[in-house]
Amino acid sequence: MAALKGAGKRFLENLFGTRVSFDRMERTLYGHDTAEIPSLVKPLVGSTIPAAVVQPASEEELVALVRWAQETT
Repeated sequence: MAALKGAGKRFLENLFGTRVSFDRMERTLYGHDTAEIPSLVKPLVGSTIPAAVVQPASEEELVALVRWAQETT
C-alpha cells in the first residue's frame, strides 16, 4: 500500500505530529510481526505494508485513530 496523501496525511500529522511516519522502510518493518508470512499464504494475504505507522500516546488518541480509520476505509 502506498503512503497516505492529502487530507488523510494531514489529519494524522496534525493529530500525532512526530509520532506518525510515512517512511516506506518504517512501514515495511511494521507491516508484519516477528515472523514472515509463510510463502504459501502470502499470495492470499496480499501486501501487508501499512499506509502509515502511528504511535498513539493516549486512549483518546487511539479512539480518534480508530474512528478516523473506520470513516475512511
